[in-house]
Amino acid sequence: MSLTAYRRLFSTAFLSLLLVAFCSTCATKEIVPEPAEPVKAFFAELIQIVEQNSINRRTIDWADYKAKVWAKVGNAKTVPETEPAMVLAMALLKDNHSSIIVDNKRGLYGGVGCGSLPAATPFTFAEPNIGYVKVDGFSGSSQEGISFAQAIQNEIARQDDKNLKGWIVDLRRNTGGNMYPMIAGLGPLLGEGVCGGFFDIDDKLTGSFSYRQGGALLNQTVLAQVERPYQLSKSNPKVAVLISGATASSGEAAAIAFSGRPNTRFLGSATCGISTGNQMYTLPFYGYTLNLFTVRIGDRTGKVYGKELIPDELVSTEQTIARAVKWLNE
Repeated sequence: MSLTAYRRLFSTAFLSLLLVAFCSTCATKEIVPEPAEPVKAFFAELIQIVEQNSINRRTIDWADYKAKVWAKVGNAKTVPETEPAMVLAMALLKDNHSSIIVDNKRGLYGGVGCGSLPAATPFTFAEPNIGYVKVDGFSGSSQEGISFAQAIQNEIARQDDKNLKGWIVDLRRNTGGNMYPMIAGLGPLLGEGVCGGFFDIDDKLTGSFSYRQGGALLNQTVLAQVERPYQLSKSNPKVAVLISGATASSGEAAAIAFSGRPNTRFLGSATCGISTGNQMYTLPFYGYTLNLFTVRIGDRTGKVYGKELIPDELVSTEQTIARAVKWLNE
């Protein structure tokens, strides 16, 4: 074989080896499966909403956020099977309050939760010259909200007397729900007028809530109205507000409504720390709704919370009522 022929054969063989090696590399390259189109559309919409509206949007590393959420989504074929990814998407917002509501029945939360109290035991308040009203969480229809608020005002009216030294408002087991029936019910003790507001990411007031003639209002819109408003026999009484780590969300809003009110004292332990306003967003799959933390709640003086309410006196659960009675009698 001539030198020229040998060189030609060597070149051909070398080229063949390169082609085999290249094709071998192509054949072993991993093809990463993608999620189904409805899943992609769902999470694209979800991520866009939270990136534009989350109260923590300026402090979140969105590239890292998206990478982690999409990795959790994986190659899912249906939206319901991605619920663990939804929980992660809420957790990475680091606000402890945002959630995805499924079929108006259950929530997918990513927060660390709130404190809890021992199971309630039968209790009768029998201190002379002191009124006591307990307000737990509320969720229900508009008509049920009216009944809830009216029941609170009826209890205030039943106990009211011009000789009372003050009132105890017990919010220790108020885990939240709809704040407006709570405000409407507690209105006689809160007093007429603005008792709080909602503040955006820059602590700018975006709306206020108030009590007026039996109604709880958001700006000028009545959202809960009792049928028979009651007026105290003695205006501006002393009020001891009892709170705990189980006091959360709208329960915290009800507590904050008393913040800045004269003759008021908070006793107990710090609240859960989710004193926020949430906005509902419909997601592109039937039955799934985003409940997103978008504003913080502040009191009538303009003090912004969005976190826990610290009591004026840290008192154990067992001693809270006794300490409240002592303060009211001072």
